[in-house]
Amino acid sequence: MAAKLISWIFLGVVIIVRAVEPPKILPFHFLNVEFGAQVVVICGLSKGSPPIKFTWKKNGKRLSPSEDKIEFVTYADVSTLKIKNLEGSDFGNYTCVARNDAGEDSYASQLITKGRNLEQLSLS
Repeated sequence: MAAKLISWIFLGVVIIVRAVEPPKILPFHFLNVEFGAQVVVICGLSKGSPPIKFTWKKNGKRLSPSEDKIEFVTYADVSTLKIKNLEGSDFGNYTCVARNDAGEDSYASQLITKGRNLEQLSLS
């Protein structure tokens, strides 16, 4: 993504101002969800000036990686969330937050399985 550059020459000094663009997240959804399997979802940007800082939340609380359950892989404009060995306690609303100096954006998607709702899952 090309940033707009503006230059001024004032008393022999060149000043370059770079316009910083806030991030905008592309919609994402969880697909093919099965108990015991793993699920991977990608949070990508349609725009946003680097550097971008990504965070993930579950039901409004910040997620932390764990070797046996949660994994994040983040690049300049993409972050992936991998949840291993899906069980009932993993289902809920997952939010990706992208932030830079110009602002932030977030997008949430619900992780559910077909045929069972969240109340049924928490009882199993």
